[in-house]
Formats: sequence, structure tokens, C-alpha cells
Amino acid sequence: MTETPISSTQLPPKSGYVEVEVNGERTYRNVATGLLIDEEAQLPPEPTIMDKLADAYRKGVESA
Repeated sequence: MTETPISSTQLPPKSGYVEVEVNGERTYRNVATGLLIDEEAQLPPEPTIMDKLADAYRKGVESA
């Protein structure tokens, strides 16, 4: 993977991201994590509060 510095933007601004060129294609890099936007899409989603509550309920039922 070759990342090239860019001198002028071509993509619309996206809050929390910077535009980068990787292997000749423009994409976004997350400023906080350093991940490319495509890499973020491959991460499993964070569990919601409902997921956590359901998991705690299942564990409680199974332990009874």
C-alpha cells in the first residue's frame, strides 16, 4: 500500500477524517484511529446497550 501526500482535495469534507491518496485512489483516513474508512467498515460493530443487557440476562438465566 502506497500512500501519497495530496496538495489539493477532491473529495467532499468529512468530519473527523482527512483525505488521502492510497495506491492512486482518494479515500478518507480517520484522524482519531488512523484507519482508512474501508478498514473501519470491516470492523465488527460495537455492542449496543441492548446487546449488553441481553447478554447479561442470558448469563443470569444460564447460571440459575
